[in-house]
Amino acid sequence: NSEDKQFMAQYLDNNNAIIPLKVGLGATVYLHPTPRWELSFGFADADNRTRVMGFDTFFDGADSLVWFFQTGLKTQVADLPGNLRVGSYYDARTSAVFGTATRQTGHAGMFLSGDQMLFRESGEDLQGLGAFVRYGYHDGDVNRFAHFWSLGFQYEGPLPGRDVDRWGGAMYSIHVSDRFRAAGNPTFSRETGYETYYRMQLSPWMTLTPNVQYIVNPGGSNALDDAVAANLRLRITF
Repeated sequence: NSEDKQFMAQYLDNNNAIIPLKVGLGATVYLHPTPRWELSFGFADADNRTRVMGFDTFFDGADSLVWFFQTGLKTQVADLPGNLRVGSYYDARTSAVFGTATRQTGHAGMFLSGDQMLFRESGEDLQGLGAFVRYGYHDGDVNRFAHFWSLGFQYEGPLPGRDVDRWGGAMYSIHVSDRFRAAGNPTFSRETGYETYYRMQLSPWMTLTPNVQYIVNPGGSNALDDAVAANLRLRITF
């Protein structure tokens, strides 16, 4: 959940293939009815522009807001921690319907995610293997993508004597909506990506992370060649 420390692919950073998560003004309320159960309600400005404070768009009416709801449960399987979350959103904006001359006001989507530690080497620390899975859906009549899923793992301390290094791998698939494809875009279907990284802790304040991605049908188009992206990240914390 951090492009600084983990996966670089945008679609492996939360469920942002489906959920409209622009940077901007908003508010969220978190409730904890029990130590293991949480609820959150929020809303955010859907019209915010990059590098603009957003006061002119945030207060221009409820029809330019995105509303969110999520509930989460902390799980415990054989003394191994995990989380299960499910939520929905409602985007109040008016959008064009693909392949028609009509416009639709408001559309909704849903999302879920889970993460679970599968193996812990010893004690109460997090050294060991954990995995995650995500799924999202929203209205394909007005959104280019309709379905999204991802899954992956991270192992902390994968090599002897390297207890705080981290190795991760994941894949995602984002599916173009049937209506978008039918509206004159027959070469579009889905994009699938694979990524792996190894984060080396060189000192308490410095990490080095080589990373490789392989992307099938970039942008969801069958007309585009597959792509390979590799990078090397040096992170220094002062």
